Amino acid sequence: QIYSVTTIAGNGTQGFVNGPCISTAQLNFPYGLAFDGDSVIYFSDAANHSIRKVSGITGLVSTIAGNGTSGLVNGIGSAARFNYPDDVVYWNGFLFIGDNINNCVRKIDLSTNAVTTLAGTGTPGYLDGPAASAQFHGGNGLGLTIDQYGNVYVADGTNAVVRKISNGNVTTVAGTPGVFGYADGPAAAAQFHRPRYLEIDTSVGAIYITDINNNVIRKLQNGLVTTFAGSGAAGAADGPPT
Repeated sequence: QIYSVTTIAGNGTQGFVNGPCISTAQLNFPYGLAFDGDSVIYFSDAANHSIRKVSGITGLVSTIAGNGTSGLVNGIGSAARFNYPDDVVYWNGFLFIGDNINNCVRKIDLSTNAVTTLAGTGTPGYLDGPAASAQFHGGNGLGLTIDQYGNVYVADGTNAVVRKISNGNVTTVAGTPGVFGYADGPAAAAQFHRPRYLEIDTSVGAIYITDINNNVIRKLQNGLVTTFAGSGAAGAADGPPT
């Protein structure tokens, strides 16, 4: 199949400028993307420490939160601060952001652009429990996905685990905390080496995980971790998944 690649936002110059998508808008290290199912693409503009959007209706890039200055501040729109925001997911009128260097997960109510902290204290570490006191370790990224109930899953790469934020609590759903390795099996005994991005198939309850230092894609389903694709060897070979 022949694909066509086009530019939908950014004029090729590094910067922080809103406006018409192609002729004017400037970005600086755009990272995670999320689509609202209608006409808007949201993205983390990491080096600008902001969350921005591309409107398919107006043809404009605008900033919905952050103002280019790093920090960990909740607030509305430009009053909020992020520190190299990473992955972004959309759910039911809300955005969830892996705020990488802030070691936490943030939430934006798109009806008001109000930014709050969903989980994490901002201090790097590893701690399950109530969301406000839980700890994550960014630096190597915080990848996100979300299920149909609004539960957020986090690839906590530096801690080598996959976490879950649900009903105000953080739990570890797969991986051995702080242990870098490669082991399939029961989720609590499985090992990852820098899990990075997640995607969920809600129809079967499976979460797919890019395990980047192991050069594989893993699968978490029914409490078991398996290898979905890749042999563990770095390379570029198509063919059967293993």
